[in-house]
Amino acid sequence: MLAGSLQAVARALLADGPAALGAFRLTVGRPVLPMLAHTARSVTEAIDKLGPCAVEEKLDGIRVQVHRDGPEVRLYTRTLDDITAVSYTHL
Repeated sequence: MLAGSLQAVARALLADGPAALGAFRLTVGRPVLPMLAHTARSVTEAIDKLGPCAVEEKLDGIRVQVHRDGPEVRLYTRTLDDITAVSYTHL
């Protein structure tokens, strides 16, 4: 997720072993896929499956990632589409 490429992670892991995974970090301008929620029949079922956890309410709207590097700002959707130009035209 942090590398933006499963292939890059696999190559590093095969070449250098598990220690290579520590080199992958969040990078401004490289969006990451979100962890999506899964359904359950009840709250009890969900907690039984997950164990102790934190939850948040689902609000209507769009989920985006905002990447800022100095004055440069980029917006990405949950499918990793860059919508920066589209967003600025609607301001």
